[in-house]
Amino acid sequence: MKIIAYFMIVLAFNSVIISAHGENAFAHEGLILGMDAHAYPVQFINNHGQPEGLLVDIWTQWAYEANIPIRFKAVADDELEQQLMTQHIDLHIGASRDLNVDNIAFSAALSSVNHYLYLHQALSVPEKINELSMFKIGVIKGSLTAKLLATGFPTLNLRYYPDRHALVEAAANTEVYVIAAAEGFLRSHQVERQVKKGFLHYNRLFLHQSVFHPLVLKSNVALITRLSQLNVNTANIAKLTQKWLGKGQGASSLTLGIPHHFAPYASIGVDGLAHGLLIDIWQAWSHESGVTVDFVFDHYGANIKALKAGSLEAILGYPSTEIADTRFKRQQGLYQMKMRFFSYQEPIVDLTVLAGKRVAISTEFLSLDIIRKYLPKMDLVYMDDINAMIEASESHQVAGFIAPSALTQHYLLLAQKWQTFYQHSSLAFNANIELITLADQQYNELDVNLRQGFELLSTEELINIERKWILDPQDHTVSQTQKQLIFTEKEQAYLAQLGVLKVGYLADWKPMEFTGETGVFSGINSDIFNRIAAALGISIEPVAFHHWNELLTALYQGEVDMAGSIANIRERQNELLFSQSYWPSSWGLVTRLSEVNFFHLDDLAGLRLAVVEGYHLVPKLMREQPSLQLVLVPDIQAGLNAVTRGKADVFIDKLVNLGMTLKHTRSNILKMSILVDFSEQRSHIGIHPQHALLPPLIDKVLVTLDAPTQQAIQQKWVKHTLPSKGVHKKIWVDIVVVSVLFLLSVWGLIWLIRNSMQKKGRSRL
Repeated sequence: MKIIAYFMIVLAFNSVIISAHGENAFAHEGLILGMDAHAYPVQFINNHGQPEGLLVDIWTQWAYEANIPIRFKAVADDELEQQLMTQHIDLHIGASRDLNVDNIAFSAALSSVNHYLYLHQALSVPEKINELSMFKIGVIKGSLTAKLLATGFPTLNLRYYPDRHALVEAAANTEVYVIAAAEGFLRSHQVERQVKKGFLHYNRLFLHQSVFHPLVLKSNVALITRLSQLNVNTANIAKLTQKWLGKGQGASSLTLGIPHHFAPYASIGVDGLAHGLLIDIWQAWSHESGVTVDFVFDHYGANIKALKAGSLEAILGYPSTEIADTRFKRQQGLYQMKMRFFSYQEPIVDLTVLAGKRVAISTEFLSLDIIRKYLPKMDLVYMDDINAMIEASESHQVAGFIAPSALTQHYLLLAQKWQTFYQHSSLAFNANIELITLADQQYNELDVNLRQGFELLSTEELINIERKWILDPQDHTVSQTQKQLIFTEKEQAYLAQLGVLKVGYLADWKPMEFTGETGVFSGINSDIFNRIAAALGISIEPVAFHHWNELLTALYQGEVDMAGSIANIRERQNELLFSQSYWPSSWGLVTRLSEVNFFHLDDLAGLRLAVVEGYHLVPKLMREQPSLQLVLVPDIQAGLNAVTRGKADVFIDKLVNLGMTLKHTRSNILKMSILVDFSEQRSHIGIHPQHALLPPLIDKVLVTLDAPTQQAIQQKWVKHTLPSKGVHKKIWVDIVVVSVLFLLSVWGLIWLIRNSMQKKGRSRL
């Protein structure tokens, strides 16, 4: 998308003379502005019912500068002319010329937006749109993109969703492998991280460009004249444009200041190109964001001056006291260097012998406060760089120095001095490499775009980059701390003020969550919440419940702050906030051995189905299979007992929990199967609305849960919750069986989707 006509709102209508009375009335009464409710990112109504978008912001800025009160009103295309004729709205903030209206005047274009078909990264981009006819294409019902597809490509298999949230959820659960939307959709912070990872913004097929023109009645000459004389500050337009279009749209490159002589983190190679760990990380960021990075190498002080002057957009720096200037903004956690103590000729076994002695540190790497934490009794001396500290150690001016381990090793190897220096193994701590930008309270879109790009990098990518450049495994920091999460100053302040958060869980719902033998919160969800607490630096207090309904009620009422394994359904969205999905949540069926196998809801018609009271599944089951006779039970054990005693024909619950409970019950009359109709569902963390800023921070942690990590957590708790020795002769066989069921629930749907796609493709040939 781009802003046209020099980023200025000039409504180019015929000029007419207007009376002073008409102009004053116009300014006094204000304007009602019509808008489209579904044209993201130009104009739309958000989840809270408020108008948002590029044109909304432009008109809001225009009204502020003109001192004219305005109010936005969502208007459908087929109602637009009538709304203008009846004066329910004064003008429309921007519509396409495709509208067939006789009494409406179009102004000069304010903006344009491109519509794309975004393909999952597993799919290659075809030459023509019609080649996607075998795939389900997700699109928002009533949106301009949906209208373009329906009229221009009627043979496509469109799947409509009521809003952006529903489309995001469908993409996250791989219900669709193609998303149709306007540009900027994948850049929104509301789009789940795993969706951004699966649907890369450049893996797309162009559909159409829509140009937006403000509309007003031809007969309203007073308004036409008044608007034609007004404009918006071009600097403000540029900020609004970058806010909604992202850095990759507003500019093709980012100019980044890098410290010189900083190998193996960053340096200029013999080929004249930039190389190093940080260079590879930024190139990976460039690949995800579509923004080219221009590296500028200079010493730290010069980079600071260039940032102040505006010739650099960002620089890499360190947590030193040199930059306490409020004009700068830091993003911590880009990468952490391992810091160590080095001594000349003789190894230092006990650091207490250094009390009162001079130890060198670099002004570029560390602040005095950080060093005092580890070496409180030393006489610290600041020096300019690594070479100066090496020379001071050789001349016995200092007893040693503290510096980044990998950087120091590089210098010592180049100078052939490695054998004469020793590093103290017990003193090791991490120091952040920070991303520093100019602070601007009214404009932080650059920070947002930078942070979102890094959040798309997987832990595996960072680990591989680190292994390539940092040869000593003891100096690795990514693999030890998992992914380094980046928090803004506002986010850090929010996390710091949080008290202890209460996490609700079920006391007996193995292996997802339960109270262990020592009375502690255990299970898969305990590992998930512990990871969240550690990564965010917050404290949690587990609170056990015996029944699901009790837990859900406590969460609704704010008696607990969070709970895991919550389904994000529309009925709960007015009561709770939700994280992104984090765990497969397939449903299983338990029947008696004498019954036939059930796999679909249709198989259950007319049967007595036991289900835990309070599950979101209850109304959905009745809608889709009204002949079911529901038997409500308080918990999973009661459900199994109902089937065993003949009070119910079938019991439904989470697949993985059914598997573990059946093993503990040692029942030889019950069997289990997968309910294929609901195999694609996933679990979320439910959060009480009083913590409105918490969900996106939790999502930062959840996005690091890659497949190997999930598998390790799964195997840990499946093994842990198996019965004691002697109950089963083949304990490892049981582990394999439950693990296979878990993997089937994750991958079974993918196979079914692909098989269905192939059949559809063949049927159309």
